[in-house]
Order: sequence, then structure tokens, then C-alpha cells
Amino acid sequence: MSVAPAAAITKLVSLALSVTPNILFVSAVTLTTIYGGITAGLPCLITTVLVINYFFIAPLYALTLAADDLVRLVAFGLSMLIAVFIRWKKSSCKTWD
Repeated sequence: MSVAPAAAITKLVSLALSVTPNILFVSAVTLTTIYGGITAGLPCLITTVLVINYFFIAPLYALTLAADDLVRLVAFGLSMLIAVFIRWKKSSCKTWD
């Protein structure tokens, strides 16, 4: 899955810069959905939200549910919807060839 490399790189960057760049996770969800479809994108989305919650949100190494988790889930869900649209457009363009 593409979440593991995104988590490792994000952890290294967050240790070095004291900032957590979530853009790598958005890229992981988007690329997984484009190339694997919705059946691969949805587990990637759920795993991404859980990994961010467990490793990067205080309290660390604990799964907690809060209102900002819902916001994060919606944001990653939008990236997945955009990826589904891109995949749909990509497949519709192939039919014209």
C-alpha cells in the first residue's frame, strides 16, 4: 500500500521540521484511487486517517476520535473523489482511441 511510504517520509520530515505535511497522504490516496480504483482507494483512505490519527495527532500512539478527524476524513474523501473522476475521464478517453 502507498500509505506506508507516505507515513515513513512524513515521520522523517516531522522529526526534522516539527511540522506534519499531510500532502503526502493526499497523494497516496489520490494515486491509489487513480490506479487501483475505488476498491483500492477506500481502504487506503481509511488507513490514511487511522495512521495520521495514531502517529501524528496528540495523544500520540492512541486512536482517538474528535471533530477534526471528521474534517480530515472529508478532506481525504474529496481527494479520492477527484481521483475517481480522473480515472473515469481517463477510461472514457481510451474508448475514443
